[in-house]
This record gives sequence, C-alpha cells and structure tokens, in this order.
Amino acid sequence: MAAFGEDEIDACTPIWNLFQNGAVTLFRGRELWDQTLTQLQAHGYKTIVVDCSNADEPTLLFSIVDSLQIPRFPNINLDGFNDFMSQIDFGNDTGVVICLDKYDDFQARLPKTAQIILDILADAHRHEILVGNRLATVVRSANATIYRSIGKIDGFTPQWNTDEWMNRDRGL
Repeated sequence: MAAFGEDEIDACTPIWNLFQNGAVTLFRGRELWDQTLTQLQAHGYKTIVVDCSNADEPTLLFSIVDSLQIPRFPNINLDGFNDFMSQIDFGNDTGVVICLDKYDDFQARLPKTAQIILDILADAHRHEILVGNRLATVVRSANATIYRSIGKIDGFTPQWNTDEWMNRDRGL
C-alpha cells in the first residue's frame, strides 16, 4: 500500500504531506493536531497517541511498544526498542502513525534520548515503506523551535506540517 496514487493525493493532500517530507512531522497547535489525527483515522490509519509529558525513557518506550500491541520483555532499552519497531502489525490498516504528544517536555529532560527515539522511528519508517507499509511519526510540541534542539533525524531536520511551516504560523 505504500505508494500514493494521484486520486489519493488529491482526495487527502494533508495526509500526503505528512509522508512527503520524511518520517517525522512536527505540530504545535492542539486543534490542528486533533484535526489531523481525526483525518488520519477517517482514512483508515491506526493512530497511536502517547503522552510524553512526564515519561522517563523506559516508560515512553514501553508506552509506544504497548500501544502497538507488540509482545515485549520486562525490560527495555533503545536497542530493544529498535528491534521492537520491526514487529509492527499493520493488519488491514492503511498505515500506522505514532503520535508523540508534548514531546518537548521529554526532549527537555532527555535531549539525546529524544533524538535517538525519533531516529529509530525514522529508520522504521524507511524500512516499512520499502516493504509496502506506511509508518509515520507526528510530534506535537509547544516549543516552536524544537527542530533546532532535536537536530537531524535520519539525516534530515524534522519538518513542520504545512499549516505551521512558516515561523509566523508558530508564533515566531
């Protein structure tokens, strides 16, 4: 299912835009975030929403793995998380979107870990696209400049969604 057809792009340009600029798309506004998740669900995507505000590393990793219903071990680290991301079951869903809410809170506490998690998810995205599955990550942050502190993910700077692309759209 990985390839988007012209009809699908025309019918749902915002979803196409999520996949067009890489594995990780940034959001700031709550209303736009909620609208996007609703639209994804309406088009058959499984959305996995994880609140990152008070999570430590194992809690966040387990929250993602458990939300994806991947069988797991009692302990987890970044290497194990990387392995788990190759076990996503897409079933009959159009795709899977991992939605990391309030990621700026987590990133402020554990900046290197936050970058590595997104890098792992970007690697999983690339692998899944190659085998015909759609996997994306959307990150909501109140910090309008989080992309600067996150740095490169899988060799690319994470992009803002098209409605918040311009600095002025994020209050800068």
